[in-house]
Amino acid sequence: MPTTSPDSIYYADGTTPASIATITAAMATSIQDAFSLRELKSYSWADETARNAQTGMSASEIGYQVDNDTYYIYNNSAWQIWAKAATEYTPSFTAFTSSSSTFTYSIAGSRVFITGTFTCSSTLPTGVITFTTPQDYNIDTTYFDLVRAAIIGTCGIDDASTSNDYDGVVRVVSSSTVSIAVKDVGTTYVRLQSTSASVPMTWASGDNVYVNFSYPVA
Repeated sequence: MPTTSPDSIYYADGTTPASIATITAAMATSIQDAFSLRELKSYSWADETARNAQTGMSASEIGYQVDNDTYYIYNNSAWQIWAKAATEYTPSFTAFTSSSSTFTYSIAGSRVFITGTFTCSSTLPTGVITFTTPQDYNIDTTYFDLVRAAIIGTCGIDDASTSNDYDGVVRVVSSSTVSIAVKDVGTTYVRLQSTSASVPMTWASGDNVYVNFSYPVA
């Protein structure tokens, strides 16, 4: 018998050489199968080990992992990170010593969103400022050209001693590290300049950096 698309429900037409009972039984069975496929389940696991041991799942089903407060969606071959409520984390810095920092990240639709503020200590920056992303939520670098340090967000630098503000960007360095750069308008076209001990200004204790960026989670 012919079937509908996409649910493959049987129906009879003029070429169907079968009894009414056979046709009705085939239709009922195919409808029930279609309903079963659309009954999406949800799961809950204590940790990654329990999640990896899960069986019997179907595409688009959702699960919640308790130990990392993260939701996952099944893509018919593996569990993918789907959502996570706003959570604070402390990054590791390179060429920068922070006297205080506040970073928050959340996940929605398999994308990580981060906002952060960090303040310069009496130990001043020495070069290109980089910092790490949240542990276990790396950047999917297949979307970016790391040689050209792809831009994934914005940053602002506040010179506390002069009240001057400098605009900049957040760039991808690796799957777990990003850097900041400032906009240099000393040429015909705006270009990006990596931070240093004297860029965008001579740093001092109390100078602040603000970042806002997002990326696809690996």
